[in-house]
Amino acid sequence: MDSGQTLRVFDDQGYIGVLVSPKRMEPGSAKSIRLEDGREIQVSAEDLKARPDGSFYLRRAVSKPAEPPPPPPAEPQTAAAPAPDGIGGEFFEQNYHIERVAVGRILDSPATQRQEGDTLILPVVEEVIVCEKKMVLKEEVRITMKRQPLKEVRRIPAESFGGRAS
Repeated sequence: MDSGQTLRVFDDQGYIGVLVSPKRMEPGSAKSIRLEDGREIQVSAEDLKARPDGSFYLRRAVSKPAEPPPPPPAEPQTAAAPAPDGIGGEFFEQNYHIERVAVGRILDSPATQRQEGDTLILPVVEEVIVCEKKMVLKEEVRITMKRQPLKEVRRIPAESFGGRAS
């Protein structure tokens, strides 16, 4: 195995880092993995399984660092008064106003984030399956009236027309 080669390590969630000590994979030996976040962890060689592409699959889950808690709500921006010792300056505190705006527009291409003045606009998209209803003419039923002359003579009594028989 080439010592200059970077051996990537994956788990069930995808890429997690690189194998730091790839030399010998003997049972019972510990291997170091440098994670994406910069941490380095030790795993046993039995927990790593070689894959056909030369990378490794880590059989056990790696604990991810906890997300930092969100910052407390910021006070409105304020400017500090000059210090009594004569050192002056303006100090500002920044906070953010987050607004969700419903758009509902059909897109032809993927939307990208954009900046409008001090506002960063992040698009939130949803893929929707469209089922279309169309009418299809399957067949026509054609009814044609035919008229034929009769060759038989019929006697109709005159009383049927409101008259009297003579």
